Amino acid sequence: MVNEQKMILNFLNMNNYPKIMCDVGLYDTRYLLPYLNNKYIVHGFEPLKNNYVKIINELKEKKYKNYYINNLAVDEISGLKKSFYEGPTRGTSSLVKFTQSHNLLYEIDTIRLDDYFNNHGIKNLTYLKVDTEGNDLPILKSINFDNVKPLFILSEYENKKTKFLNYKWEDQINFLRSKRYYNITFEFYPIMEYGSTHHFKGVILDEHEQKLSIPNGWGNIISFLNYNDYINFKKLYKL
Repeated sequence: MVNEQKMILNFLNMNNYPKIMCDVGLYDTRYLLPYLNNKYIVHGFEPLKNNYVKIINELKEKKYKNYYINNLAVDEISGLKKSFYEGPTRGTSSLVKFTQSHNLLYEIDTIRLDDYFNNHGIKNLTYLKVDTEGNDLPILKSINFDNVKPLFILSEYENKKTKFLNYKWEDQINFLRSKRYYNITFEFYPIMEYGSTHHFKGVILDEHEQKLSIPNGWGNIISFLNYNDYINFKKLYKL
């Protein structure tokens, strides 16, 4: 089974990059702990209060250090209170009400990533993960790329979610290209039921100038600031 998160971590561990990452949309500690175990400084965001408390308690119990976890929603504008919705299944809570089954939980405070980076003196970032069930492009737009340019970015796309914010995969990939990133899109077949098994379709490489083969599919985009990293990643995984 394709797991882009493990692919990235493995690639990072094979190279000598600064150990600092940011995870927007944690949900739990599944992808957080491998970075803490590898001595990364981790900044994270989890708007779902119950999950935030569980994450903090687990990290304290296991005596981890060098983490900064925030019960905030990242968005294009700081200082707002925005509606946060509970989804029908695990991992579908979001600022975006993308199904009729989403129920309003509460209002959550928002922050731009560039404001957060400024507040915490972050000038360099190796890896940014964004997985927020439809709000990924607004989060990417909250970065001042003149000040902080992550070496690697993973962001999710799914057109049937993002249509509620009037953007689609093409807008997200073109934004990343405009910031001079080289991109690999991992394309999956449409989700028939949230929480069910995902089925991998294939990859879309920047140099092929392809479109999505399944417009109502979903997946992740891995973006590389450095061309050599893009080439070496493709070679490693035979993409």
